Amino acid sequence: MASVLHSIKELTSFITTIFIIIILSIIFGYMAYSIVYIAPYINDPKFLIPIYIVIPFPILVTFLKGIVAYGWYIFLAIAVSTSGILMAFYGIIPYFKDFFNKPFAYRKNSFQELSELYTLNIFFSLLVVYIMYLAGYIPYTPPGLEEMPVWAQMLSFLHASVYEELIVRTVFLGVPVFLIYLIRGEKISPIRIFGGYEKITPVETVFIVISAAIFAAAHVPAWNLWKAVPTFVGGLILGYLYIRYGIYASILLHFLTDFISIPMAMHREYQFLFGLLMILLAVAGSLFFISYSIRVINYLSGNKKKEIKKEEKKYQPTSWTNLVCPNCGGTVFQYVDKNTVRCIKCGTIIKIGEDDDKKELI
Repeated sequence: MASVLHSIKELTSFITTIFIIIILSIIFGYMAYSIVYIAPYINDPKFLIPIYIVIPFPILVTFLKGIVAYGWYIFLAIAVSTSGILMAFYGIIPYFKDFFNKPFAYRKNSFQELSELYTLNIFFSLLVVYIMYLAGYIPYTPPGLEEMPVWAQMLSFLHASVYEELIVRTVFLGVPVFLIYLIRGEKISPIRIFGGYEKITPVETVFIVISAAIFAAAHVPAWNLWKAVPTFVGGLILGYLYIRYGIYASILLHFLTDFISIPMAMHREYQFLFGLLMILLAVAGSLFFISYSIRVINYLSGNKKKEIKKEEKKYQPTSWTNLVCPNCGGTVFQYVDKNTVRCIKCGTIIKIGEDDDKKELI
């Protein structure tokens, strides 16, 4: 039964990644166009980009104006584009290669998880809003947000996608975790300040929660208290991607979440299709909400460690007397899965059947 549910989850995930690639392609196109689109408004008095610190509520430091603000916007576009390239290299291409090779295998991939967590966040946010309405409370939206000129929305959303990751995830997550490893005397590259620790230990978990709480608190002044709950969960998701894969993954998810509203702002006639798409993604997100909830429960209860030990024991190197590697003649192999082994000596992958003599070189 578990394998059937996992297969359904992986198939849903695959379909979701296709949708996310399409959406990303569209909004990347709009971001490229925005560089030209906003240029005529450089001298507008409202052409401002706020620079602030979060401790935990936003404290304004200064505004970038005119040509300086425009130069910053180009930098933001480059940062998001770089994140997209890294995601393609480390996430998208490996994911599809792996999926078509073993569609229902257990895997951890930055693009797959970004896609799943994006839809999970949509589902959870809609769930919170729906509960608010049932309770008789109408969620507060900052006045004038939808009435802002499109070019002003472009400034705001692209700025948030990168800047908030730098001042929240890096300052309250990447730096503290890095310092703790240094205090412990562990050798670690300074590049780890920008995430990509791969593992989620109790240290990372604590600071993921702290950074998510600060991220949620920072949104309260503009959105009111109700926004803290979905934003806290969004902060957990961004923090997880930041630690697991690096800042490029959290920037890309933040960009996807915020900048997706730009096409709808420019073409309001497509808002119905946009709403329908969000509902479809939310349906997929409900499945991932269950899946990740189980993972979190297993992690907190310690079941994950037991599973890892069991896997290590199951796939430890094993010697056969009647199985010989056709490339190097080695006789010690490690299980890749139930019917596949890897030669320890040369790395050759061999497909085996019930009878060890029935083998196929991959």
